[in-house]
Amino acid sequence: RPMTIWGKVMKQVIALDAKISPPTATFAKPQDIVSFTVDSKSGLLPSELSKQTGHLITDLFNRQFIPTKTDDAHQKAKVIQYKEDLYLAKPETPADFVTEGIFFKSPDPVMITPEQIQEKNKKAGTRPADWQQRLPEAEDPRIDAPGAPASPTGVTAKRQGNQAILSWKSGGEADLLGYRIYRADETSGFTQIATIKDPAALTYTDASSASGVFGYYVTSVDVTGQESQPSAVASTSTAAGWDLPTPLPADNTGQPQLPDPMTDKPDQGGENGTDPTTTPDDGQPGLPAAPVGLKISKTSGGFKLNWKANSAMQEVIAYNVYFSPDPVNGFLLLDTVSSPSYVHKTADGKGWYYVTAVNSYGESPHSDNVNAEK
Repeated sequence: RPMTIWGKVMKQVIALDAKISPPTATFAKPQDIVSFTVDSKSGLLPSELSKQTGHLITDLFNRQFIPTKTDDAHQKAKVIQYKEDLYLAKPETPADFVTEGIFFKSPDPVMITPEQIQEKNKKAGTRPADWQQRLPEAEDPRIDAPGAPASPTGVTAKRQGNQAILSWKSGGEADLLGYRIYRADETSGFTQIATIKDPAALTYTDASSASGVFGYYVTSVDVTGQESQPSAVASTSTAAGWDLPTPLPADNTGQPQLPDPMTDKPDQGGENGTDPTTTPDDGQPGLPAAPVGLKISKTSGGFKLNWKANSAMQEVIAYNVYFSPDPVNGFLLLDTVSSPSYVHKTADGKGWYYVTAVNSYGESPHSDNVNAEK
């Protein structure tokens, strides 16, 4: 804007007297006027975080006023958006609901509320244009309520061209964080395909379902990561039948009891000093048997594992899938699933897998290993 204004002024001046600024005239830059790059938010020397965000500007400076302090306004942070504002994420907020990035501290405190701005000028914006880049000062205000949230209801899936449009109804809990979308086709089990970070959003468009028949279910997730049991399955075809994951037993928080990552066994101790891995006197089953019939095949974007389901008498509640690029260095837990199949999306064309079964007494021995290269 200043260049435009001065350009118009000089144009009129030259029209009155061209000798004032002839076309061949040159301007000698004073010796103490230099070009210098600074952080565009703080005006200080750029930090590494300034450079990563691209918050840089080059301008003319009087040499004696070049900044000497390095910017410290930029910080890495994990944030969530709730309603129309950004907040710092709680430590226990699930990673798939968090946005991690570089933000900068607001240079000046906000002295006026959005309501006061609207009262003075209804057409004016109520927040800075760069509000999504500013570091929040407050943590997520939602307070955890006891137990897991209710499962979404009324889930529907409708085909619209090459897309599937999902919709559902929410339980409306005050501590609701959002939703997870799971999908299965006619040959593979359910896997998560999306995270909905806005609890008020009750629709999702699956643009990757151009062909084939798919089934979907939705779960609710609260601010501490507790996930509801699956909703009813909705499908783009009434002809297909789907095996909904078996609901996992919950503790008094409503959280499904999966294996403890430190012990690789469910977090359920024995009673009265008994060993939970042994068969009790009443004849109930103990540890499940190792899964059998593990097979591997290539699929789009990775590998598909299939194995025989354990018998109902073993009361299996989940299967753990393990992977290793090199068995010599050990295996890592890849995922926990409720049905006897799993799709590993990976660009690597090699690796080893095995599977274990889990019930309320613990984890079974592992199955035979299978090699992705064979």
